[in-house]
Amino acid sequence: MRKRTPKGEANKYIVRSHLMSELGNGKYQIGSRLPTEMELAKQFNISRAQVHWAVRQLELAGQQ
Repeated sequence: MRKRTPKGEANKYIVRSHLMSELGNGKYQIGSRLPTEMELAKQFNISRAQVHWAVRQLELAGQQ
């Protein structure tokens, strides 16, 4: 079942927060793969571009 986000919500921030939470709770281990951008886009019913932005923000945060 797809998660639907309320209209007006900044979807890319929701995805970023979701991934940060799952990384923090240990769902994904170091070196493991995240779901693909297309899988996340379908899961959150948003564009792949928004998912790409969210993943890129996590990458940049990890480099600091």
